[in-house]
Amino acid sequence: MDEIKKSCLLTEIQMMGHLWEDDQLRESVKSAIMAENIEDLARIIDKLAVQVNHQKKTIQSLRDREKEHEEHNEEILSELKQISKEIAILKKPAAYRADLDTQRMIQLYEKYKSFRKVGELIGCEGKTVKRRLQSAGYDV
Repeated sequence: MDEIKKSCLLTEIQMMGHLWEDDQLRESVKSAIMAENIEDLARIIDKLAVQVNHQKKTIQSLRDREKEHEEHNEEILSELKQISKEIAILKKPAAYRADLDTQRMIQLYEKYKSFRKVGELIGCEGKTVKRRLQSAGYDV
């Protein structure tokens, strides 16, 4: 290896030294260049190739896990939106709640003959049951 190439390699290693996490490896490369030992350089390159492949696999694994977490987060967000919609429905005054079934109210009223009892069973007040039955044309 001519002196100019050797000098350039050593300068580059010196300038890029902060990027090397393994000080011992950096010093081994310098020594191999200085001694013009191609076999040592080849072993070092092989070692670096193994490390790079390992890092690539680690990065891909992390990307895969990130994607799984994103999908899981989307599922949770979708469930939260659905729960929010359900809560919004239940927060409405009973008179305006679409989930209260007037036909069910009629059946329960015929069984118990009490607006208050029907209201307790379906989650509203007795006066709401009475108004719903009247609105449906049920003779109260």
